[in-house]
Amino acid sequence: MYKSINAFTSGLGGMVVSSNKGEARQYGVTGLLITVIGIGFALYHLYVTYTGSIEPLMFRSTHLGVAFVLAFLVLSERQKSRGQRMATYVMAIASAAVLFYIYVNYQRFVMHIPYLDQPKTMDILMGIVLIALILELSRRLIGWLLPAVALVFLLYSILGPYMPGALRHPGFSVSAIVDNLFMTVEGIFGLPIATSSTYIVLFVIFGSVLAATGAGEFFTDFACALAGRSRGGPAKVAVVSSALFGSINGSAAANVMATGTFTIPLMKRLGFSPTFAGAVEAAASSGGAFLPPIMGSAAFIMAEMLGIPYLAVAKASILPALLYYFGVYVAIDLEAARAGLKGMNKEDLPPWKGILLRSYYVLPLVLLIWMMLRGYSPSYAAFWAILSTIGISFVSPKRRISLAGLAKTLENGARSAIHIVAACAAAGIIVGTISLTGLGGKFSAFIISLSGGYVTLSLVFAAAIAIVLGMGMTISPTYILTAVIAAPVLVSLGVTPIAAHLFVLYFACLAPITPPVALAAYAAAGLAGSDFNRTGWTAARLGLVGFVIPFIFVFNNALMLSGNTVDVLLAIPTSLCGTAAVSVAASGWLGRSLRVWKRVMTLIGGLLLIQPGIVTDAIGIALLAIAIGHEVLNTLRGSLYRSSHQWRRDVGTL
Repeated sequence: MYKSINAFTSGLGGMVVSSNKGEARQYGVTGLLITVIGIGFALYHLYVTYTGSIEPLMFRSTHLGVAFVLAFLVLSERQKSRGQRMATYVMAIASAAVLFYIYVNYQRFVMHIPYLDQPKTMDILMGIVLIALILELSRRLIGWLLPAVALVFLLYSILGPYMPGALRHPGFSVSAIVDNLFMTVEGIFGLPIATSSTYIVLFVIFGSVLAATGAGEFFTDFACALAGRSRGGPAKVAVVSSALFGSINGSAAANVMATGTFTIPLMKRLGFSPTFAGAVEAAASSGGAFLPPIMGSAAFIMAEMLGIPYLAVAKASILPALLYYFGVYVAIDLEAARAGLKGMNKEDLPPWKGILLRSYYVLPLVLLIWMMLRGYSPSYAAFWAILSTIGISFVSPKRRISLAGLAKTLENGARSAIHIVAACAAAGIIVGTISLTGLGGKFSAFIISLSGGYVTLSLVFAAAIAIVLGMGMTISPTYILTAVIAAPVLVSLGVTPIAAHLFVLYFACLAPITPPVALAAYAAAGLAGSDFNRTGWTAARLGLVGFVIPFIFVFNNALMLSGNTVDVLLAIPTSLCGTAAVSVAASGWLGRSLRVWKRVMTLIGGLLLIQPGIVTDAIGIALLAIAIGHEVLNTLRGSLYRSSHQWRRDVGTL
C-alpha cells in the first residue's frame, strides 16, 4: 500500500513547478516537442478563453488529445530502457491519431444521434484505444485506484445480466458503450473534461505564472511577517502560506511538497516535534481546496454540476473555510503554549518595508475577484489575471519575466495540467457508465435503504464514500464520483443542493488527512522524518473541526451565509467561539492539562456554539462556563495557595 501511496504523492509532486534537472531527462527531439506542445497547449487555452470562438466538442477533444500527447512525451523522459520509451512514444502517437480521427469525422460526430446511429467499426476501434489510453495514463500519473474503479464500472456495464439483485441490468455491447463514452458529450468529453478545459487549466497556468514571477515568495514572506513573531510562529506561518498556495493549486499533497520544504524544517528548528510539524503542514494544506477565492479546481466542477455561478459556491464556503483554519490556528497556539515555544527571532523575519514594496503581487488576485464580482466568467477573469501578473513582473528588474522565461512558465503550466486532465478523463468514463447503466439511482436507493431515510446516517455514508475514494484519488475525481453517487440522495432527503455538494467537497478535501491512508500526511511525514501513522492522526486532530462543520451547515445554512441576516450575523461570532472550544477540547490544554470531563463538556459546548441558534448557543455557553469557569477557579485557587505559602515562608524567614 505504501508503495502505491508513494507513487501517487510523487505524481502529485509533479504538479509543483520545479526546474531541478534531476527530475526529468531531455532527449533532444523529445525535449523540443515537449516545449513546443506545452507552450502551444497553454496558448491555445488562452486564445480560446479570450475569443470564445470554438465549439465545445472540438475544444474538449483538442484539450484532451494534446494533453495526452504531451503527457506521454513527458513520461518518456522518465523511462530507463529504450523499449519502455518506444512503447510510450507509441501511446503518444495513438493519442494524436485519436484526435486526428475526431477532426476528420467531426461533422459526423456532431450530427451523431446516440443509440440510433450505429457507430462504425473504426469508431469503435478508436473509442477502445482512447479508453485504454485514459486508463494507462491515469495509472501512471495518479496511481492505480482511479483507473481500477473506471475499469470496474466498464465491466459492470457489460456484465449487467450477471449481477445480483438490484444491480442487475440488461447489459450493453461494446458498441453501445463506445457510443456513449466516445461519440457524445456525456462520457469522456462530458462535464469533468469540460471543466478541466474551460477553467482548471487557466488557473493552473495562473499558478505557474505566479510562481515564476516571485509571488510565491511574497506570500511566504507575508505569512512570516504576519505570524512569525507570535507563539509557535513557524507553524502559524505554515497555516497562512499553505492556505494561500492550496487555494490556487487545489492539491493537498502537492501543496505539502511546495510549502512544506520551507515550513517543516523551520518548525522543527524552533522546537516543534517532527510529528507535529508534519501534521500542521498536512492539515493546513488540505483546507486550501475549499478556501476562496480560487478553491482549487473541484469548486468549478461543483458550480457546473449545480448550474450556479462560481461566486455562489465561494460565498457558501467562505465561513466554513475560515472556521477550519481558525481551528487549526488555535490548536497550534495551544500546542506552542504547552511546549513553551516562542516565535521567530526578529532578525529572521522579512522586513515589512520590503513586503509592502512588493504588495503589487496581490493586484492579480484583486483583479480576479473584482472581475468575477462584476459577472465575468472565472476563466475570463483568470485570463486577465495571468496577463496582469506578467505585466507586474516588470516592476522588479530581478523578477522581470523574459520571453524565454515566459515560454518556460507556459510549458511548466502545461506539464502541471496533464495530471488533472488524466484524472478528469478517467472520471468521465465512470460518470458516463453510471449514466448509461442507471447505477446512480441504484446507489441512491441503496444508501436510503441502508440509512433508513435518516439524513444524518446518509451524511455519514456520503462522508465515508468521499474519504474512501479520496485515499487514492485527487480531490476533483473524488468529488465528482461522490457527488454523482451520494449528493442526489441527500437532496432527495431535503438537503439543499449546494449544501449537499459542498458537504461532499469538504470530505473529499479532508480525505488526505484522514487515517489510515492520509496522503497529505504521508507526504508531510516524509519531509519531516516522522512516523506516518502518528503524523496522520495528529493532522486529523488538528483538523477536527473540519469534520464537524459540514454536518452543521447541512442542517443550518446560516454557516453558508444563507438565510436570515440576523441569523447569519449571530452565527459568525458564536461559531468562532465554538471552533476555539473544539480546538481546546482536541488539544486538552488550557494553561494546563484538562481533565476528561472538562474536555467532553468543552467539546459539546463548542459544537453547540458552532450550530447556529439561540437555544444551542445558550446551552453551549453554559457548558463552557462550567468547564472553563471551574478551570479558572482551580487556577486562581492554586495561585492563591502558592502566594500564601510564599508569604508564610517569607514571614518565617523574618
